[in-house]
Amino acid sequence: FIGHRKTDLYCSGLDTCGEGDEASGREPESVLDKTIATLVGCEVVLCSKIGYEPWGKLEASGMQPNDEHALEPSEDAVLAVYRAN
Repeated sequence: FIGHRKTDLYCSGLDTCGEGDEASGREPESVLDKTIATLVGCEVVLCSKIGYEPWGKLEASGMQPNDEHALEPSEDAVLAVYRAN
């Protein structure tokens, strides 16, 4: 474990998961795209309630999503993943 990276919430309600910000007047960058850009360089990303699209995009970006320890304290989850690798 080297550090943590702050990202925006991907889902913020029943109707808003991953939409982009269209206020800029150019092609909106989705929350998912921004999140993946923030996480570039991470080998493993600890996840909770991750869907198929985000999972696939993380893998396509060279990161391994892991939801095996989703409800555990972060420190315990990081240690478990470290020990498994």
